[in-house]
Amino acid sequence: ASLHMPLATHSEYVYAHMDPEALAVVLFHKLAIAAFSDGLYKTQEVGRSWLKYALVCVYKSAEDYHAQKKAQEASGIVRRGSDRTEPRFFVNERLLNRNGSLTNEEILLGYGNERLQALSLVVWGLLQCDALRPCFGPFRPTADARCCAIAQLASMPTHALTKCIVPRLELWASGNSSGSNNSNSTKPALEEPIVDALPLNMESISLNLMDASNPGQQQQQEQQQLVLFLDSPQQIVVCHSGHVRATNSAEAVVVSDTLQNAVEQAASSYRTRPPVIYALDLHTTTSSVWKDMLVEDSVDVIAQQGFDEWKKELAKDVESEVIDADY
Repeated sequence: ASLHMPLATHSEYVYAHMDPEALAVVLFHKLAIAAFSDGLYKTQEVGRSWLKYALVCVYKSAEDYHAQKKAQEASGIVRRGSDRTEPRFFVNERLLNRNGSLTNEEILLGYGNERLQALSLVVWGLLQCDALRPCFGPFRPTADARCCAIAQLASMPTHALTKCIVPRLELWASGNSSGSNNSNSTKPALEEPIVDALPLNMESISLNLMDASNPGQQQQQEQQQLVLFLDSPQQIVVCHSGHVRATNSAEAVVVSDTLQNAVEQAASSYRTRPPVIYALDLHTTTSSVWKDMLVEDSVDVIAQQGFDEWKKELAKDVESEVIDADY
């Protein structure tokens, strides 16, 4: 039997159901072709230009969709779509100067669309990966090494490629799962992460660790011990938070059963099982891990910008396109 799919009546329906992992794979192949045909420096321009116009289209889609909804309401037309197909649309998070919870920069970068809010980081990660990053300073891979990196990325399943360029970093509490009888920790650990997707830059990680270790004035004065869980196809790391931010306690952290299961599931999800590194005390060095995995701390070799500066300029360019198009 044939599978019949309804036609989208507006681009907003397409954006609302887009698979960001699949989009990352398609974009990688586009950039790889550009690298072979035009060179690595031109590829950086191609990737940024593609992202700029993609974000302009996302903004235009939101504006057109909002205008369409207003026209329908004024005409007394009430569209009743199913929860499965109807876009999750909040105008204050999609259009400028609406006094929503997002800044104008975040709106221009598509953060108001839950399916595309990580698009800027994905493109940044692709442009900074070993396969596509131009030679600069000590980073001068051979042609064979670069071709090998491209071939490996091209053969990865979608979820593995995404985590290769943008690893997942979670924050967990140290301690035993509820009901555990391990006497090494008297505190029960949470059954889920405190933060399930930490930003991939050292400053934001440190701020999250500071907030989580001191949950409130009503809590007891003892700092909460924290565990970082890094998930990528290169390696999986479970470590004491003191490897990233100085702590008063050098006591080894305890991995709960729930976290242990999450680590095992992550390791088993890859075609080739990555090494799993446990650094539960402060004696093991993990500095090289954070240098390679914190993609938001990397620097664009052409413009000599970090991710924050790159985003700000990108948002300004998107805004200029929006104004020039008289949206």
